[in-house]
Order: sequence, then C-alpha cells, then structure tokens
Amino acid sequence: MSPHGFASMDAYNKELILHNALVKNISYSKGGINSETTSIIGALISRNAVCEGYAKAFKLLCDYAGLLSIVISGKATPQNEPEELHAWNLVNLDGICTHVDVTWNSTTRGKIDTCYDYFNLTDNEISKDHVWDRSLLPACISDKNNYYVRNRLCVSNRSDFKNYIAERAKRGQKTIIFKLTGQEKTMEQVMKAAQEALQSVLNGYSMNLQYNSKLGTGVITL
Repeated sequence: MSPHGFASMDAYNKELILHNALVKNISYSKGGINSETTSIIGALISRNAVCEGYAKAFKLLCDYAGLLSIVISGKATPQNEPEELHAWNLVNLDGICTHVDVTWNSTTRGKIDTCYDYFNLTDNEISKDHVWDRSLLPACISDKNNYYVRNRLCVSNRSDFKNYIAERAKRGQKTIIFKLTGQEKTMEQVMKAAQEALQSVLNGYSMNLQYNSKLGTGVITL
C-alpha cells in the first residue's frame, strides 16, 4: 500500500492496519521482562516484546498516523490464570474512545487467524478481565468502532446464531467469526449450537471452535 493510500484512509481503517501489523509480526517474549522486551525497540526491531512493548509500539505508530492514543497501565486476568500487571492502549477515533489490547489479540489465536476480541472495547466489556484507574481516563462507552459491531458479526440469540453459522457454511466459508451479544453462553452451549447448525447444511465436516466466554467472541474453523 502506498503512503498516500494510507494517509487518505479514515481513522478506523488506519488503526486496523496498524493493529494487524503488530499482531502478525510481534511474538510475545518467553524470556521475561527486561529493558528490551518492554520497549519500542523490542517490539519493532527485535519483534519480541511483552505487553508494555506492544502498547508503546502501538502508540508510536498511532502518533505517526495522526491517531490519538495513550498507554494504560493496569492489571488483567488471563483465562485460567491469576491476575497480573498489564499494559494496553486507549485510542480516540474522531472523539470516540475505546480500549485496544494488541498483546492479547496477538497471543490468543496465533498468526493464522487475526484475533479482534480486544479491538475497540468499551469500559464495560474490557473490565470483565482488565482493571485500571478509571478516574484518570476518559470514559469508553460507545461500541460503534468495535470490530464485530462495525462488521456486523454480532448475533443476539441461539436461533440467530444457528442461522448465522449455517448460512456462512453453506456459502463455503472455512473461517466463521462471531460475537454473541445476548445472554452469556458457555463453551459447551456454543459448541452444541454450532454443531446443530453445521449438520443442517453439511453432510460431513470437521470443526475447531475457539471461544472467549467473557466477551462472547469466537471463531469456527472448518
């Protein structure tokens, strides 16, 4: 993509490109926290960083792209793990503030399927597993720029979910991403509904489901 093409994009699509570039090109450091892995150099040069390095690199790229962004220092609770210190970003897109956790999107599903679970979340959504001093930051209350909302990937009930999966499988989609916005569902409930939907349109199939029960986001790979 030419620099002129990027410059002419709206704020959301600039942010999306920067997010995807970091998710796909940085690996989470298994060597622990040090002066490099917490830095922009670790993230952008060595391509090996921890959350602070990811967040600083994302802010730097946002700065160059003319997007307002800051680094948030707080705590987070990874699935089935204890609470830990964590860093992520708050981004202001045309007056709408949201949370972006590039680190968790980078480490959730590997490099094959880009993860958008933590792309432009409201305070209420990200507070399900992130904690920070809200008094220091502007409120994030709009989901207008949430990846799933913006791309119409949300479903609100079991019937709609089954139709959503069946229609996409019938069209030959091999990767189906979704966000459940209604009552919280367990992994087992989502798996059963997806299997019923696929059985109604496919004679035979193999399915892999990855699901974040806290946010209701998931991906089905056929």
